[in-house]
Amino acid sequence: SIDYLETLEKDVTITVLADEKNFTSYGGYYTQAIEVINKYQQYSDRVTVKYVDLVKNPTFVTNYPDLEMVNYDILVECGERSKVVKLTDLFNIATSSYYQYIASSKAEQVMTSAIMGVVSDERIKVAVATGHEEYSDVGLVALLEQNNYDIVEINLNAEAIPEDTDMLLII
Repeated sequence: SIDYLETLEKDVTITVLADEKNFTSYGGYYTQAIEVINKYQQYSDRVTVKYVDLVKNPTFVTNYPDLEMVNYDILVECGERSKVVKLTDLFNIATSSYYQYIASSKAEQVMTSAIMGVVSDERIKVAVATGHEEYSDVGLVALLEQNNYDIVEINLNAEAIPEDTDMLLII
């Protein structure tokens, strides 16, 4: 991530939709996630990190009518491109018999991927085929989306493969 940040040629803004003290009050992995996010501006003068408390500034999200954002989401922006990172995206969640818990952090990978996605002018469009009882691999599609692929579903019974499709995924 540090090597990548040294090559940044565009300005990136990371907006954490929470008060920093509230975010870190949960301790452990939450504190680590904020420390990781704050390091991005330390390693690149092209990255700015700011905090917006939606309780005190609820109208902030109205500036982004096409995005769904709630408290503790993270908005990554570069020019006209933006990506919302959900708080839960920063962690690997495990499930025991009785509850879910954070097993580990993936904050650095997720944040660097989000930055790459908003900075890059190239997007790979993946069409996921439906209509022939294909298997639905939600995890694979989510992984592709997290890594900045544009995903569209197409029903091969009813529509043609779009010409701008780079990859057709039939599961």
